[in-house]
Amino acid sequence: MKKIIEIIFPYRLYLHIFQLERYDVQRSLFWIFSHFLQRKTQNKKPLVYTKKVKAIIVASLLFLITFFIIGTIIFNLLFGFFILFLVLIQPYFLIGLSVYLFSLYEFYITKKAIKNTNKKIKFLKKVKVIGVAGSYGKTSVKNILHHLLSSKYKVLKTPLSYNTILGISKVVDLELDDSYDFFICEMGEFKRGDVIEMCEMVDPSYGVMTGVNSQHLERFKDLSNTTASIFELFDYLKNKKRKTVINFANEYLKNEVEKRNVLEWVIPYGDLSSKMIAEEMKFSDFGTSFELSLDGFKKEVSTPLLGNAHMNNILGSCIMAYDLGVSFKEIIERLATLPKVPHRFTQTLLTNGCLLIDNSYSSNVDSFRESLVILKELNRKNKVLITPGIVEIGKESESIHLELGKKAKDICTKIILVGDTPRTRALAEGIGKDKVIFMDDIKNMWSVFSGLGFDPHESVVLIENDLPDNY
Repeated sequence: MKKIIEIIFPYRLYLHIFQLERYDVQRSLFWIFSHFLQRKTQNKKPLVYTKKVKAIIVASLLFLITFFIIGTIIFNLLFGFFILFLVLIQPYFLIGLSVYLFSLYEFYITKKAIKNTNKKIKFLKKVKVIGVAGSYGKTSVKNILHHLLSSKYKVLKTPLSYNTILGISKVVDLELDDSYDFFICEMGEFKRGDVIEMCEMVDPSYGVMTGVNSQHLERFKDLSNTTASIFELFDYLKNKKRKTVINFANEYLKNEVEKRNVLEWVIPYGDLSSKMIAEEMKFSDFGTSFELSLDGFKKEVSTPLLGNAHMNNILGSCIMAYDLGVSFKEIIERLATLPKVPHRFTQTLLTNGCLLIDNSYSSNVDSFRESLVILKELNRKNKVLITPGIVEIGKESESIHLELGKKAKDICTKIILVGDTPRTRALAEGIGKDKVIFMDDIKNMWSVFSGLGFDPHESVVLIENDLPDNY
């Protein structure tokens, strides 16, 4: 009976889609109209009944009652029930109205949160804030930097992927006090103005900018908008006469610095102009070994983190920590004990001998390419890539996936593509039929892998991205 009700009245499904799309009405409605007859998803990330969701449910109920009363008063009881039925079978209208109503309230509490958080930050004279911004690598840099600074200071960081105004405000309100030396604040961006609002809220004294790429391009429309959004952190710090640590391995960041002619306000990392350089990198089942140099002094280092992407994150974090007073010796010691960042090139040696590399969190073009580099260098006979492709990269999606497919073809023994979508079809075109296997659900990955007949001891399986139900 419950399934029949959910088929006729898909309120819960549509509410779930709104939540997955961060309550963006336009994007949510696009999904709903593109999947008009769909009534079920894989439910990888279930609907979470947050306060916002509960408020939307209550508002929906009030709107429903209002429509029924108005229809009954203006026409008759039968028409009132007709309106009731019509709205319930197409509940996106109810949810959209409720989201809009809640957004007015959210605007008010956001402005209040910015004001109250800024007031507390100014009151905590001892605490210095480090802002971290970028299309990718923010969470990794935040975690690495926290580990390095903790050797000498008391440090608080935003947990998990808390990188919105209300999330950051909650951390400051509940956890930050004058016993801390540093607060590392991850700054997420989905539109122009997001980062500057966070800067005005937490008043960063230092900043790290990790990179710009095509991630979330569907939201920003143009890479120049993405770059401008991330540079809001730099602009804020520069206006305060403070320098920013910037990844010069990223061409967009480096080009923007050169275009603006603002090198004096930049501490670079990731290229030969950096004070710290990583060389002779080698990947293994257990992490990465490399040679770290500081002003000509070199030291062999091993870290549990895997891949060139993490090396850039490590370099940026090391330079920031060094500038804040952590010695080169302390940095070397802490690098050996870096905690793995969940779902970001996290390697696990399974009991059957197979090496699993989990890079399933929010993949981007740079991350995908880096995954292929890692696979190429690992000393395993069978190299299996599992991916649904990359989302939110705009009109270039087909050409990017075609290019990635061609690269994967030369490196991987087999590529398992999740779902039949324009993304996976473009990948398959680049790869060729002989190496491609399609599957509907990533939950079936191990049964599909077993069917390949590969010796697990000679195999590495890489999961590149995992998508929520709205994709």
